[in-house]
Amino acid sequence: MTAYVALKAVKTGRIQMNTALSVSERAAAMPPSKIGMKAGSTLTLDAALKILMVKSANDVAITVAENLSGSVEAFAEEMNREAARLGMSESHFVNPNGLFADGQQSSARDMAILARRLMLDFPRQNGLFGIPAIQIGKRVMENTNGIIGRYQGATGLKTGFICASGFNVVASAQRNGHRLIAVVFGANSGAERT
Repeated sequence: MTAYVALKAVKTGRIQMNTALSVSERAAAMPPSKIGMKAGSTLTLDAALKILMVKSANDVAITVAENLSGSVEAFAEEMNREAARLGMSESHFVNPNGLFADGQQSSARDMAILARRLMLDFPRQNGLFGIPAIQIGKRVMENTNGIIGRYQGATGLKTGFICASGFNVVASAQRNGHRLIAVVFGANSGAERT
């Protein structure tokens, strides 16, 4: 949903993909998974979204939220408005990075709805969802979505992990003009998720 809100802001002209985002103390202090951004540093929205799709960097998610909406809390309100508009009736967002928080929840159905809307509403940005790896400085980080590059027709989307729900993935693939979205919640390992 963080990517959806950000891409909608680009589509409506509120922000551009090359807009520089400033990293706050709060963002820099986020626990892993993160890329280790220092407070006061900057990155573009384009780079931030690519990092989010590949690395699930909590520091970058907070940076996107604060720069787009002024605060994490205001961004979460935007996420919830979009979720309601899209018909995601079992989702409530408290933060932009998916870390466990009281009141934050979703369902496999809602994540499938979101995945479909991401692909339909932002077709020019669909390449974000299937990036196999990203290089930051000398580090190369591979996407944890095990179907990208290994499954014929895989087009992406997003993995996640928190202790409360285990290893999760929203995956998509397209063959012979048909697209399938699969959602797995609660796997015991990355391999089982794949």
